[in-house]
Amino acid sequence: MVEPRTNHKRQTTNNKQQRTKDKGQVLDVTQHSPKDPLLEAHPKETSSKGIATHSSSLAQWVHNTLGQEGVRLKIRLRGNNLHILCESDQDLEAQQIVSRLIKALKGQQGEAKLPLELANPIHEITLYGRTLGKERPDWIKQIKLKLKENAQVSETSDPEATDGSATNHDLGGEEESIPDSESPETIASYLQEPLQTLGVSVTVITQNLPEVSAEQAAEVTEQQTTDKSQPSSVNQRLWVICNSDYSPDSSLLTDLVIEQLRNLRLSGFRDAAICSQVSGEAALEWMLRVDLTPPEVMLKDWAHWGDVQAIAWMLNQTLASQGMLVRAVQKESTLHLFCSVLVAQKKVTPKQETAVKLIQPLLESLAPQGIQGATIYGVESDHNSLAPEQEKLAWIDWLNLPAAENQSLANSAYDLAQQGNQDALTFLLERLLNPDLERRLATGGIQVKIRRKQNLLHVMSEAPVCPPQAQVGSPVARFIRELAISEIVGVRVYGRRAGATSPSWNHGVNFVHRSRQVPETAPEFAPSDAYLHELVA
Repeated sequence: MVEPRTNHKRQTTNNKQQRTKDKGQVLDVTQHSPKDPLLEAHPKETSSKGIATHSSSLAQWVHNTLGQEGVRLKIRLRGNNLHILCESDQDLEAQQIVSRLIKALKGQQGEAKLPLELANPIHEITLYGRTLGKERPDWIKQIKLKLKENAQVSETSDPEATDGSATNHDLGGEEESIPDSESPETIASYLQEPLQTLGVSVTVITQNLPEVSAEQAAEVTEQQTTDKSQPSSVNQRLWVICNSDYSPDSSLLTDLVIEQLRNLRLSGFRDAAICSQVSGEAALEWMLRVDLTPPEVMLKDWAHWGDVQAIAWMLNQTLASQGMLVRAVQKESTLHLFCSVLVAQKKVTPKQETAVKLIQPLLESLAPQGIQGATIYGVESDHNSLAPEQEKLAWIDWLNLPAAENQSLANSAYDLAQQGNQDALTFLLERLLNPDLERRLATGGIQVKIRRKQNLLHVMSEAPVCPPQAQVGSPVARFIRELAISEIVGVRVYGRRAGATSPSWNHGVNFVHRSRQVPETAPEFAPSDAYLHELVA
């Protein structure tokens, strides 16, 4: 493996079983990371009727059609869509699997026919191919089924395969089904699809919010007030009201709705409020706030702060169109980029001129904090090798980055946080609490707000589901203690559900002995949620 060289110039859905009044068990395989128990597609017998019998028949059919040594199959039925996940420790050929499935669908003879129910026919089959250990599918293929008029059960015609490919660096694998319009009716229809089998109806309302006052603006984080992608003219809130005849588990609904909302890439709304209401009751069961900051903006923000994973993610999005891939490592103030071809081939390395031409403008626009230069290595790499990765060096290039000349960018986020910079500290804490970058982009992750009151730091953590105290309290306190910020003698950490006005828990640590004369009062963290309680009539 090529070692970085020093340049002489610069050194995923809650795991609960869903229940439904409809026939057919909800067996959802999401495009990001299937988390719920899935029905294994292998031969098995069952004496159950209805849901169990149909699901077992589908599992048997999938196994007979696609089963092969070394491939693990899982299925899930969502409404009229059948999702099939194929997993293996080696790369799976999408075209080969799709061809086998289409051949089986066109055959439709005897026991090989696709088991269908007249009351709930399958309209579409979505295939996912994923390497074991990865979070996201390597590819996604969709096959639309056309039922013959007046046909008997299991008769289909003209299956159409479409490409819904997704790679590890795609931010959205459902582009074909995402609506272009931001009208409430269109959004409601899109959100309704995964919830209809739960007996939940969706109503979407837009709300015009008052302009943020000067006093409130002073309390809102810099990202919320100065982000160019969220101009001050964006003063609308999206209300998503989930109505049902029973009280559904909030965690069951929130994971589904939040990912769907963020997939929409809505640009005309400051945020969204999701609430649940039981039919016939005036009061809401629960309500939470959802950050609608687009994933691209989140990535750019972290990349600007010098986050290596975010930088690599954005570079790979840019380089993928030219069949290239980078691996990033930071040593001191230098970023080392190992560039190879996306599809591994012997004695093939990326073109130096093309790679540098794509990488340089992106790094200069990001202006990563504390990274003063980048060394780019062109390497020959065997991505598919099961042996330890071997990289052969072909060429080297060097880039000076803005931090080398701009003094305000010279210090790293960690150094700035030690000096008391709250924006840098907010980034570092959010990075600490969101180790899974992909998950943060999908859901918004855990967000942090910081207030300094005399010689204490107060840190509020919030997310659609209240962050666990064990996951946040001690790690945050320990991290701030290690920073040794001047004049800070203690920290108070809080956790709450996004949209709530008061914390669900608190955790305090003093770094030195403090004699307390009067009871401590927590600072106000509610400015950005100032109108959340005002439901549109």
